[in-house]
Amino acid sequence: MQQMQANADDVERYKGQVKQLEEEKKALEGAVKELGDLDTLKDRLRKGMEAEVNAAGQARQIATLEDQVDKLRNSLAASQEALDSYTAAIDNAEDLQLGDVSELQARLDDALADKARAQAALVAEEQKCRKFQEQGEKVLDLTRSLGSVTAERDTLRSRVGELEKVVNSCLQKLQKELQDRPYLIDRREVARAVTAFVQGCDAGDEESAVQRLTEQLGFTVEERKALGPAIAEAEAPRPSLLKRATGQEDKGERFGDSFLAFLEHEVGDDGQASDQKVPDPDDPESA
Repeated sequence: MQQMQANADDVERYKGQVKQLEEEKKALEGAVKELGDLDTLKDRLRKGMEAEVNAAGQARQIATLEDQVDKLRNSLAASQEALDSYTAAIDNAEDLQLGDVSELQARLDDALADKARAQAALVAEEQKCRKFQEQGEKVLDLTRSLGSVTAERDTLRSRVGELEKVVNSCLQKLQKELQDRPYLIDRREVARAVTAFVQGCDAGDEESAVQRLTEQLGFTVEERKALGPAIAEAEAPRPSLLKRATGQEDKGERFGDSFLAFLEHEVGDDGQASDQKVPDPDDPESA
């Protein structure tokens, strides 16, 4: 009878230990629940990285997470010690009532399952911690790269400004050279144009003569229109432009003869250079 009473006392003591173990289990579940807030911390870290979050602050958060992991490890170690003690007590209580032993065994199984879940959560949190550390290093690398790119951009802007000054200087110099460059005229071409004009007027085709002359002189369409009726139509037949107006057209020297002699003299001055090409002011190779 005394042995049964002693066994009953042991059972009550074991029940007290089980109750204490359940309280520790609840505390452990609370710690695991607090670790569930790490998803929120991860989201905050992700948003912080997009805004170039302060690397030092992130390091402090990682350190806090590591402290929580260490506390969880210590709690698991304490639970393991309690479970080992409880397992030893069950082994020594073979004479206890079978119902109490079964209940204690079931509670032990639950505690072991909770321990396995806590260990899995610990491994997951350690992986998150390593990932946060890697992301912090990436943020530092991106910050350094951003500074290098900014410096390179400023250098390129400075070079672009210098190149713009050089280009503007070259354009101004080129425009000045084009304005100061003289335009060369071939007197032979002028002689041919005037001769054709006089012959056309003498033949009565004044409009065609004016048109050919303006074409040879390089008039644009707008400039031709601005000329208007350059030569009005004569009311009566006019004497030939190739004859001098002396009243003695059959005997006196004709205007055409004098003009042609003048042209021959002018063209003759250029005869010696007939094989030379007249330089084109718009062609740099002919200068």
